Amino acid sequence: MKEKNFEIFGKFKAKGEEKKFTKQLTALNENRAAEKVMNLMGSKHGLKRRHIIINEIKEVKEWAKKLWKKQNHQ
Repeated sequence: MKEKNFEIFGKFKAKGEEKKFTKQLTALNENRAAEKVMNLMGSKHGLKRRHIIINEIKEVKEWAKKLWKKQNHQ
């Protein structure tokens, strides 16, 4: 299977505050994309899964090239 590009929108609770987030990543499907976001947010911010709410997952076609160039400073 080929990986697809996804953009995930959601929010999380940390230190009594609710914060919004947007993540862009590649995954095989929407479920795996959601799982990756849970893992990333949990490890980066020390959050439990119950504190992370995913509002929307969109498959994106065009951002991959722009993101790659931005990450590699080209």
